[in-house]
Amino acid sequence: MFRIITFLIFVNTLILKSAVPLEIKGTVLDSRTKKPIAEAKIILHNNNNKILANCASNANGEFATSVPNEFTQLFIEIQKEGYLSFRTKIKVDSNFSSTFTLEPKEYKLPGLVVTSEKSKNYTLALHNYSATIEEKELIKSISSTLGLTLKNETEIFVRSMGPATSKPVFRGLSLEYLNIFENDLPVKDLSATAPDHSTAIDPLNFNKIEMIRGPRLLIYSPIALGGMINLLTRDFLVEKIPKSNFNGTAVYESAYNAFGSNLKWEVPLGNFFTAGSGGIRTADDMKSGKGTVANTYFKSKSANIIAGMKNNPFSFLLEGSLFRTQYGVPGGFVGAHPKGVDIDLGKNTINFKSIYHLHTFIDIINFNFSRTYYHHIEYEKNKAVGAEFLIKNYHANLNLNFLPGKLVNENTFGFTFEKGFNDYGGYVFTPPSNSILLSTYFFQNIRIGDHYIDYSIRFDHKEYYPKMEENLKKNPPKSRIFNNISFSVLVMHKFGNNSSLGLNFGKNERFPTLEELYSNGPHLAAYSFEIGNNQLKKEEAYFGELSYAMKTSEFELNTSGYWYEFTNYLYPLNTGEINVAQLLPIYQITNTYARLWGLSLNANWEPIENLNFSLHFALSRGINKTTSTNLPMMPPTKGLLVVSYKLKKIEIELLNNFAFAQKRVGENEAPTPGYTIFSLNFRYPFTFLKFISVVNINIDNILNTTYFNHLSRIKSIYPEPGRNIRLLFTLFY
Repeated sequence: MFRIITFLIFVNTLILKSAVPLEIKGTVLDSRTKKPIAEAKIILHNNNNKILANCASNANGEFATSVPNEFTQLFIEIQKEGYLSFRTKIKVDSNFSSTFTLEPKEYKLPGLVVTSEKSKNYTLALHNYSATIEEKELIKSISSTLGLTLKNETEIFVRSMGPATSKPVFRGLSLEYLNIFENDLPVKDLSATAPDHSTAIDPLNFNKIEMIRGPRLLIYSPIALGGMINLLTRDFLVEKIPKSNFNGTAVYESAYNAFGSNLKWEVPLGNFFTAGSGGIRTADDMKSGKGTVANTYFKSKSANIIAGMKNNPFSFLLEGSLFRTQYGVPGGFVGAHPKGVDIDLGKNTINFKSIYHLHTFIDIINFNFSRTYYHHIEYEKNKAVGAEFLIKNYHANLNLNFLPGKLVNENTFGFTFEKGFNDYGGYVFTPPSNSILLSTYFFQNIRIGDHYIDYSIRFDHKEYYPKMEENLKKNPPKSRIFNNISFSVLVMHKFGNNSSLGLNFGKNERFPTLEELYSNGPHLAAYSFEIGNNQLKKEEAYFGELSYAMKTSEFELNTSGYWYEFTNYLYPLNTGEINVAQLLPIYQITNTYARLWGLSLNANWEPIENLNFSLHFALSRGINKTTSTNLPMMPPTKGLLVVSYKLKKIEIELLNNFAFAQKRVGENEAPTPGYTIFSLNFRYPFTFLKFISVVNINIDNILNTTYFNHLSRIKSIYPEPGRNIRLLFTLFY
């Protein structure tokens, strides 16, 4: 593996060794006053919109940066709050210097309210390999949890045991296949290990959400065929804070009697800066289509503070964050406590991020470090501890980004180290364990004519060391070591300016989790008796996805079909048996030969200005090829129809969410009927004194339809929420 990496770097060196930086200088002026504009953002693109360099103007409106010398023509884009964005083509040489002017806007609104940043790779965005929900759109869907916030995304589905535990899943794959990140660093919690575990994150703390798939995913994750959700604030190491700003958000949801509030702030201090946020959320028991669901309350608190320095060539920041939540899991099921279980979860994290610009053969060096402490306690109603989980995790990664060349637009070579300490208490029968992860990866983006090629390869070395406890001596768990190699290749071809065809293929290897290897006992809050298998081999799959995208001035379409062939697929099988001592259904971790395939479609049509129609559709199928049966917990075919209209400042959306009946169910799994529900969104921005305000009124499930989520573990008794009025108010200063 290391020989392959060495060879790739050697070839890359031969391609790029002639790339010597070329200095670009300029001055930015106000077109009316002719005064210099400070802190204007300057971005240099090549012909396929790949960012080659970015910087900011100084107090005299002057800027200087560098690009590879093989370019004779570039696009320069200049942005500044309060001014119209400027973009033009420039011819460059060794002595390039020019003056640029910006037109002031007639009105002043924060950029994050009225604009959205164009994707760095527009073709990737069209094919849904890279997508960003900007704050304007995020405000429309923001909800109590990350799963509920993303529920309307085309290939995102929600697994839950009540609102507090709602988690997003991708195409029906297990929770391990959708990684959650905060500002490019992984969120370390237990949300992927059990249906009763909540995601330790508050969506209100972030400005936008980025979703990544394809080869670029292997920079962040060992999983090649899944996806990544990256919750983002401002990129403080790249973009300077122009001036102090504050914004507050308040949200209310009637279906839970839920209230949330959040305050964010940013303050520049010369080359230094400080920023942060804080928020609270509370909710009563959920009101479903069949009445109130007892013990589904939640309440949480979160805060973070950031301090750092933005300078050339070195920038860094240090961040500390806290998250605390208490929530209930409902009872009333086989094996469940009649009144449910209460959970107390706390997480604190320290992050260090840095970036160093060399502008030589190695263009940029990124180094990040994160330390996470996570504590999770499950209480029975008599206040006895039912289960306790403690995680200490140390994560570090180093990325080297090489200078672009004539064919190669982007090169990233990196390393990741992770050390984990997992301890358990109460009635948890997974042994305390330590783990080590070592990874190396290489990603490259190439353009040859009208062809775009992304490819990546990643090697992961994972070690598990369970501790030997007294009650495990008769059948001691074994230490396990896994070596994984995953790769992904994405080839795209453009047909003129309007359409393109893409093919993504590769191999995915996933090592089993601690729970899949070593669990052997009841998990009361999850209503299950879980049995692992410490003889499991790694999960292996080959995958392919064909996509087509087109865009005109009025119409936009992207559609794709995918095929995942798992030679060894791991999943929890409901055996149909009941553990007599705890009256819990037994789930056994099982491996099998499996096939997953599906289709997706996104279409947008704007027949006249300000009137838009859109359709989003997703179909997923899972087959156990060993037994010729359906895989369990696969989502039904779903869709979303949206009609939106803008009248001056007012925006109105009518949404129709629908799902077909899910009758293709796994062993010992009940089918779920289909449904269709209607919702309405209303948005109105206005100014008040020096404040910019935005009001959002959302009415979910207007007709109060009773419907069931097939991926809910409590669907056999409780449907989803009835009519829900969401009120959101945001204030910017």
